[in-house]
Amino acid sequence: MKRFQGQIEHNRETITLLFKVAYDTFEMKRILIRLTIGVIMVILGLFGELNQVIQGILLMTGAWLIVSRDFPPKVRADRTLEERKQPLPILVSTFYEDRMELSGEGRMSLRYRDFQHIVEENDYFFLFLHKNSACMIDSKTLEPDSLEEFKDFVSRKTNLQWQKNTSWFNMSLKELLQLLKQ
Repeated sequence: MKRFQGQIEHNRETITLLFKVAYDTFEMKRILIRLTIGVIMVILGLFGELNQVIQGILLMTGAWLIVSRDFPPKVRADRTLEERKQPLPILVSTFYEDRMELSGEGRMSLRYRDFQHIVEENDYFFLFLHKNSACMIDSKTLEPDSLEEFKDFVSRKTNLQWQKNTSWFNMSLKELLQLLKQ
């Protein structure tokens, strides 16, 4: 018996968001390493006793690494969109007691235990099988229209907790230490 159904009508913005959420979910260590390298380069550029040209290069590169957090997923999304020869799909996710079915460009049945991460961001839900494979659902299309029941159902079936990716500016020291242990 069908419990929930939702869909996503992909466009440039949803594809870019999908890549950003995947990057934030699976590559936070890389994000923190980029930030750390950027900060070190800025400090060296400001306080290092180096040639002015070298200082300028360090400052510009370090600042770029700090502020370009979303650059890698945007590049990946743009590359994917350029390589795609067909129109972007409308994908429908249907949730049953024992499985989830994804349809749109074909049909596939997915086991709940195969999902690695479940993420809620903005008005979308992301169910990740792995870094390069996710089901994205626009929460406004969810039927029946009970977001909390849907979240409880998916959390129970996948045995995962919903995540909300946070900016590294909002990370607690505890979250940072847990991330570094992974």
